[in-house]
Amino acid sequence: MSSFDIVVEIRNAILSVSGITNVYDSLVTPDKVSSVVSPYACIGEFRKIQGRVMDESEQKCFVDVFIWTRYKGKKQCMELADAFESSLAELNRDYFLEAAYFDYDEESGWSLAQITLRTYLE
Repeated sequence: MSSFDIVVEIRNAILSVSGITNVYDSLVTPDKVSSVVSPYACIGEFRKIQGRVMDESEQKCFVDVFIWTRYKGKKQCMELADAFESSLAELNRDYFLEAAYFDYDEESGWSLAQITLRTYLE
């Protein structure tokens, strides 16, 4: 299994969530945000570091996932994030929630769920 396989697995888990319209492999730039359909998700930064075993045959991976919605408030983002976490539980690989952050920006009208996942690559 490769790093790319992890990203594909996460992408498929996101797309299985009812309501999420699309998944991008980078953050949508402000000049293009008006053309995307809400809610959508982005797979952000992917980081690998040394894993749990001493022979370095394993790597610990962290993946940031962003869920954006035009819903006024954090409720929809939280519901979509919960559904995404549930879809991860159905996968063969173990994914662990490292952190989750929820925010609503009144100025832009966008709500955000930022989720950091941890998994292991052998």
